[in-house]
Amino acid sequence: MLLLQSLLAARVAPKFFRSVLVASLLGLLCCPTVLGQSNEIPPGLPEGVKPLQKWKSEEIGAWFKGNQVFLTLPRVSKDAVLRIPRFVGLVKEVRWLSGTDEKLALQPEPMNWSIRLTSIPKELKKGQPATVVVELDGTPVVFDEKAVKKPDDKGMIQLQAREAIVVGENIRYEPQPHKNTVGYWSNEKDYMEWKFVVPKAGEYEIDILQGCGKGHGNSRIVIETQMQKLEASVQDTGHFQNFIWRNLGTVTLKASENETISIKCTKKVAGAVMDVRAVRIVPKGSERSFDGEFADPAAVPPVM
Repeated sequence: MLLLQSLLAARVAPKFFRSVLVASLLGLLCCPTVLGQSNEIPPGLPEGVKPLQKWKSEEIGAWFKGNQVFLTLPRVSKDAVLRIPRFVGLVKEVRWLSGTDEKLALQPEPMNWSIRLTSIPKELKKGQPATVVVELDGTPVVFDEKAVKKPDDKGMIQLQAREAIVVGENIRYEPQPHKNTVGYWSNEKDYMEWKFVVPKAGEYEIDILQGCGKGHGNSRIVIETQMQKLEASVQDTGHFQNFIWRNLGTVTLKASENETISIKCTKKVAGAVMDVRAVRIVPKGSERSFDGEFADPAAVPPVM
């Protein structure tokens, strides 16, 4: 009933308010908490698409095939904002399935992602449904903060930024391929954490793959797990996407099927704390690579 009343209001509202109302409705319809979706595949989608799990909408069709998500939309206005859940992966491209070659921009937010519909394909102009395609770097998986990361066959626990639980006002996972990081850490009260399995009791080393823009270094951070803390200063890497591996120390862990590790800031000295692309927890003495990942290698300060 609320949806019907809102749509009727949109028909009689002034043009500006009608656009705002429709955009708001689109955000409501795409909310991850809305349940229910027809299993009838809309015309025009590739053969073999399947319903997207863990995110459904009464009005928006959500489907996937391979590494692509297909979102079938009703008639909407130009510049409306489509809000979608966060996925565990990089976003390679966002575009309409047909009707226009113009790409759409994705903006990551702390709890979800948004896409501004800066172009309208011919299908929507004619009052017909149209489809937004979100291309990821792997099979679409809706982010689940209850997911627990298991160790690999060497007993190493590899925690990626795409798997991080972010807590706070600004901090978020940035899925653009050139970023692939937990960033926007401008509020020192924000923090990140992961859930993981400790396969067996013992000593484990903790490494972090961190980047920090020029002039933003020396903030203080603390990593905590099983009531043990490791403190460190953030290292300036000359660019937020210049990532270096750092060993922060050793902890003694008990075996656990569901443990938590967090990274928090205890003192922020500049505009942002740092970017974090990965954390790894490895049995003490394990062989592993410490090769960095650099957007601008020339900007990396010399090691003193």
